Amino acid sequence: ALPPIVGDAAYLPRSVEEVARRTLGILLTSVFAELVSSRGVEAARESIADLLERYGAQEFLSPGERAFISGPAPDEQSLADFTWRYECAWVGLWALGFVDTLAYPGAVCDVGGMAAMVRDCGDYPGFSHADDAAGTDGKSCRLRAPSRILDEADRIYRYDWACADARIKGRDAPAGLDPGVVVERHRMFNWLIRYMDAAWDDVRTDT
Repeated sequence: ALPPIVGDAAYLPRSVEEVARRTLGILLTSVFAELVSSRGVEAARESIADLLERYGAQEFLSPGERAFISGPAPDEQSLADFTWRYECAWVGLWALGFVDTLAYPGAVCDVGGMAAMVRDCGDYPGFSHADDAAGTDGKSCRLRAPSRILDEADRIYRYDWACADARIKGRDAPAGLDPGVVVERHRMFNWLIRYMDAAWDDVRTDT
């Protein structure tokens, strides 16, 4: 009974560069959030400044991400929110072909493996190499077919509805779904399919 999401005919794919830049911006902001929790804000800012320079990624950050990194010391809720964004970055890496399979959203993603993938690229050109150039791992960085992205966007939309419906009824999420993983994947897929044409900081996960 759920309404359909955008279909093939109306889908305007994002470019490899758009997805690479957004994925890197999300990932580095999540790294900062994790570093604040483990090392404190000043050490985290020093580390993230080095990473942003290495990847030339300062301009990839959204206004909200930039404010989070450079503003007052984040509160616990903000740290939790931005740490969860690792799940968005995982979807971005899947969309770019770095991750072979987008597993069932019943557990958090492989954060260590994701960080290693990006670290091994060395810099932004290494991360966002052209469509027809092989990456350091022998893979090429190219966006998945629209049909694959739309199928996964539709699936996660329905998973998120199931989680929201269970929450409203005071029940646990069904079928082993992790609601935190689901909603963050939903966020990234909605950005990928240009849901309501929202900028990153304003992407909604309506169910």
